[in-house]
Amino acid sequence: MSDFIFKPTKDQIEKSNIIRFMKKHGVASFADLAKKSKADSDWFWNAVNDDIGIVWDKKYTVVSDFSKGKPWPKWFADGKINIVNSTVEKFAEKTPNKIAYCFVSEDGTEKVVTYSQA
Repeated sequence: MSDFIFKPTKDQIEKSNIIRFMKKHGVASFADLAKKSKADSDWFWNAVNDDIGIVWDKKYTVVSDFSKGKPWPKWFADGKINIVNSTVEKFAEKTPNKIAYCFVSEDGTEKVVTYSQA
């Protein structure tokens, strides 16, 4: 095991997605966000869904459905998605020249593919 611990700089923290998300929703601290997410999980997961921009083929009717009990929840009930639309198609339209993936083989051969090429 390594003793390495990543400690982000103040600038990295301020530019992080979680800080942007918290500011957008008026949440002062990570502890407050954790409390709010536990107190109102539907709000939290709906906000996360909107924030990351999941593309729905059919929008869900409710975020969570516990009608069959807590052990059997339904999340984003009645929603339909194709994960490709949220992970490739969306970025191919918005940032077609951005690198989608970069592969380096064991012999050092590198292959870069942009979203427009994916």
